[in-house]
Amino acid sequence: MEDNLPWKLVYFGAIFSLLVLGFAYYLISPHQAPDGREERNERIAEFKNARLEGRKGGKRSWEFFAREGWTSKDQNTTYLSWVKNGEIYKDGKLLVSSLSSPRVIVYRQADVVEAFGQAEKVFGLSKLSAYIDLGKVAAKPGQPGAWTKIIADHIKYSAADKKTSLAGNVSLIKKTTRINAAAVEIDHEKQAARITGDVKLRRPNLAMSAEALEYLGAEEQFNAAGKVNLKIRAEKIRTFIACDRGTFYADENKDMNLYGSLEVVQGSKIAIAREGIYAKQKNGLLLRGGTRTILRKGAAILREETVKKLDNPDVKDVLKQLTVVQANEMFFSTRTGDAKATGSVEVTQLGREARADSAVYNDKQELLTLTGNVYMKKGEEWLNCRQVIVSVRKETFEAQKVTEAKFKL
Repeated sequence: MEDNLPWKLVYFGAIFSLLVLGFAYYLISPHQAPDGREERNERIAEFKNARLEGRKGGKRSWEFFAREGWTSKDQNTTYLSWVKNGEIYKDGKLLVSSLSSPRVIVYRQADVVEAFGQAEKVFGLSKLSAYIDLGKVAAKPGQPGAWTKIIADHIKYSAADKKTSLAGNVSLIKKTTRINAAAVEIDHEKQAARITGDVKLRRPNLAMSAEALEYLGAEEQFNAAGKVNLKIRAEKIRTFIACDRGTFYADENKDMNLYGSLEVVQGSKIAIAREGIYAKQKNGLLLRGGTRTILRKGAAILREETVKKLDNPDVKDVLKQLTVVQANEMFFSTRTGDAKATGSVEVTQLGREARADSAVYNDKQELLTLTGNVYMKKGEEWLNCRQVIVSVRKETFEAQKVTEAKFKL
């Protein structure tokens, strides 16, 4: 045993030396940093507090001010940290302005710029933000305030594709309109954008949600699709709208067109129609195409009486107990809650029926007044009247100045 001791010492010493050499080799050998960037021996240049510029074909492609950064040995990749006042150009024209980002990577060969946000604030900067030209009303260079402000976790601009992709907690802000979504794809050639993923739009007194939005820059037009829901607020009146599709504009004063399975809830009123128009300047919502409206007494609507049940044959008995108005068109005031039905108006309530050219509903008094070729049914006869007043609260029909009685088919 004693004779083998020197050999054991040599054996363990050799193993220890190999471990030390292996560890030393690991420390000096090139390898990537945790975030995927190359280490210092792969850098050709480093810089601090510098303004950098990229050019292609003699035209400026990008310009950034960075707190620090470096360029890879092959000169194809530039890494920048804490970027401010960044600019990106397309064919020499300013496309993105006032870009701020904790980290930017420029791929020269692919002509791609990527910018990233950061969870924690460092050097007073965490969010990725910029201003971008989305079409017709873009300001002149140096005036980004009239452009669309963007906030996101990640931005990628590809000069070859002429597209910009935004991802992660995206916000688009222009004047009084703010859009939040999961992703945005901007096609600069077509001046169009595709906005997807839990889309929410907010304006003063209006909120909208949809599965997707398309923006056409030349027309300054938004096309909403997939479970479109709107909430309009004016004073104490709340109007809720659901439909399949909607078209509206960057100009808030232009009408908003709504299409497909339109459903409306306002106070004690429920309505359905094929399409509608919301006009902000007129403080109203015009419903068209086979409109049907339930007028309930009181301020609340029973939860089981949803809009979809209006076309359900199983609830005909329930509808007979309510005041129901059918008309070619129905106008809801989004400011007062009053309503007006026009064109082939038919009103039913507790088995009673009346017809007219038009009807006006006073929301506070819960009174519906029919005028123009008014007829009220009594038994099998139709009474021609100057007007009929229907009380939703008292559940009564009151005919005024009955002039004749005749059968009306």
